[in-house]
Amino acid sequence: MGIASLPYAPGRRRPFRTFDPESNRDAKKQIVKSAWAAGIRSPHDGPVEVELEFHFARPKAMKDDPHMFLPRPARPDIDNLEKMVLDALNGIAYLDDAQVYHVRKWKLYAPMGQAPKTIVIIRCR
Repeated sequence: MGIASLPYAPGRRRPFRTFDPESNRDAKKQIVKSAWAAGIRSPHDGPVEVELEFHFARPKAMKDDPHMFLPRPARPDIDNLEKMVLDALNGIAYLDDAQVYHVRKWKLYAPMGQAPKTIVIIRCR
């Protein structure tokens, strides 16, 4: 499942607030729409393995090979990006993200000219 948007990490919840910021809700809606478009129709009830690739736009000043994916050691933190995707897919791809027993994840600069995106691969056992 690919999500054609900038990888997004959740905003911080403020003390005494029990709701997600609007930007979080919008990002989660986009992830859910992508899941539906990928053909996910009902949540799996068994163990789940997930692969996540977060592709960010490459800065023009980056002189490395423009056709390569390169590691992106910068914010947002990869664990926050992961949390956004796993939380958004609760009740969509699986009943609860506690079912996820293995996660592989990468945070990369995309090749020059490629749009930012998130790729999600879900394997149900």
